[in-house]
Amino acid sequence: MLDIEGTITLSQAAFIGLQAARGLAFAHDHGLVHRDIKPANLLFGGDGRVHIGDFGIARAVAQAAWTEPEGVLIGTARYAAPEQAASGAVDGLADVYSLAVCLIEALSGEVPLVQENAIGTMMVRQTVDLPVDESFGPLAEPLALAGKAQPAARADAFELAEALTVICRTLPDPDPLTLVDLTDHIGGPVAVRPNVHVDPGGDLIIEGENSDLAIPVDGAGDDRPDGRSRRGRALRWAVWSVILFALGFGAVLAGRIVAERANPETERVVVGLPTYPVGDYSAMTVDEVGAAAEPNRWSVTVTERFEDGTEPGQILSQLPEAGSTMGPGGLVELVVSLGPQPRIVPEMVGRSEDDVRNDVDAVNLTVGTVTERFDEVAEAGIVLEASIGGVPAKAGGEALTGTAVDLVISSGPAPRQVPPIVGLTVEQARVALAEQDLVLATSESYSETVAEGLVIGIQPAAGTQVDRGGAVRAAVSLGLPFVTVPDVGGRPVPEAIELLRAEGFEVEINGTIGSEVLTTRPTAGQSVRLGSQVEIISSN
Repeated sequence: MLDIEGTITLSQAAFIGLQAARGLAFAHDHGLVHRDIKPANLLFGGDGRVHIGDFGIARAVAQAAWTEPEGVLIGTARYAAPEQAASGAVDGLADVYSLAVCLIEALSGEVPLVQENAIGTMMVRQTVDLPVDESFGPLAEPLALAGKAQPAARADAFELAEALTVICRTLPDPDPLTLVDLTDHIGGPVAVRPNVHVDPGGDLIIEGENSDLAIPVDGAGDDRPDGRSRRGRALRWAVWSVILFALGFGAVLAGRIVAERANPETERVVVGLPTYPVGDYSAMTVDEVGAAAEPNRWSVTVTERFEDGTEPGQILSQLPEAGSTMGPGGLVELVVSLGPQPRIVPEMVGRSEDDVRNDVDAVNLTVGTVTERFDEVAEAGIVLEASIGGVPAKAGGEALTGTAVDLVISSGPAPRQVPPIVGLTVEQARVALAEQDLVLATSESYSETVAEGLVIGIQPAAGTQVDRGGAVRAAVSLGLPFVTVPDVGGRPVPEAIELLRAEGFEVEINGTIGSEVLTTRPTAGQSVRLGSQVEIISSN
């Protein structure tokens, strides 16, 4: 159960919400949209009834709210439906959303989804439904339906009233509300009890000075003006008081319309006021429209909104339309562009280029200049930097539709140059390559020119660029190759000497040179290093 200082109980919220929802349903059925539902416009009469105030001036108030300075979140924007910032035309579903905001605030003590400024608030509300706490109990579901970000998914005033009617039947009668009595010169608080409760028979009772109306929960459906069936709505409705406030000529006109509806036979009075043609203001500035309207004593109101494909200050629509006429004291209503819709900058640094491109496209931004640079940490294809107009792009910040985001992409670590290691020992070569973040891979080979244990040659060659961590293959000398001592036994010593020297051996003679070879040391067939000494043993 809710127990937050300054909040009301579930019963109080349900019964107050029921009366307000029925009042809005009545107004919407008669073509009236309030546009500025907020706590200050939910008024208690002396009979305990909830009244909805400021119907006549709601539109002007709502329009003025959007022209407040940036960073100031005024009352109207705090309770506004998302579509009130996205387009100039709203219907009764916007009032239902605002009522849901009021009830959630009354139950939780906080206005939901409020950001640092009006633009931030409306940006969040474009896609996020009003959060509903589980502590709201049976009110959670109807408030969730009334607080949908998308109007098409939102409950209307009739549906909200029906749901609250069923819920009120299950809840205890509400305790009195402590309100400030504005008629009391002392200004002390007074207790006002919501005038709706459930009688022992299960009917909802609305009581007032001239009312004793029982509303059964289960009743036959009636046909709505929009043609949709409304099951469970009782036909015995209280006539809700719609308080119209207007100024000057608007008040006279409103009074005449009400009188004519009440008595169709009323004679219409024609007032002989001059009329002036309304021009096409689409190519003008707001100041130019004001100058054009001044001679006709017209006032000009401006509603601003973001719209893609437009320029700031561009007039998007006007009322009355061009070509119509209007008398002195009339109102010209302009919808003016704030420029393209702001977009939320996605997270980019540290992510792959492909993922960043997809996210940038998804929020209607564009990828501008893409440059690459080596990076010792980030692998190839990872975004290192993102900037807008030369300034680092902050994830979660705002940018106008179509804004170009410049990217710096990693090419991976810089390549390394192979150092000269031919002629070095294996260990020396390994150290030299490690200094360049390269590794040594060895093979062995005999060499007639390079001493054993030294590097004969490498692949790739010195000076070549190799990826960091790449391998350099080195052939390491095993020294001189091994050869087989030939058989020169029985040959004349001079002939044997010539043959052995031709094979690369050093020759030593043990005996007389004019004799024949008896044997050799090492003996014939033995394997020895090329260039080894062979001793010829001959007869004396």
